Amino acid sequence: MDNLESRVSKVEKIAQDVPFLQADVAKMYQELEIRDQWVRANNIEIRGIPQKNNENLFEIAKSIGQICKYPIKKEEINYIARIPTRLPNREKSIIISFHNRYTKEENEKDLLKID
Repeated sequence: MDNLESRVSKVEKIAQDVPFLQADVAKMYQELEIRDQWVRANNIEIRGIPQKNNENLFEIAKSIGQICKYPIKKEEINYIARIPTRLPNREKSIIISFHNRYTKEENEKDLLKID
């Protein structure tokens, strides 16, 4: 009988900890979301560029920079990649992540001028 009471006591103690643990997990998710938003603030998403085999995304970024009259230097890019879309039969977007948010904002401003 003592064993059963001991086990019930342990379960009750764990049950008391659950709300605190849930609050901690919710706080961590919120902090993670804020960090994700902070990281994505350096990104530009470019849609509608057909994907080709053996494409060089740095060259594509350079060409886009020339079109918008704002040269995009390879050194300014943290990474560049194609990302899948949720819609079937749609080209994958290109994500350019810049080292610096201000570089991204300048590029974005000039890219928005392109028709």
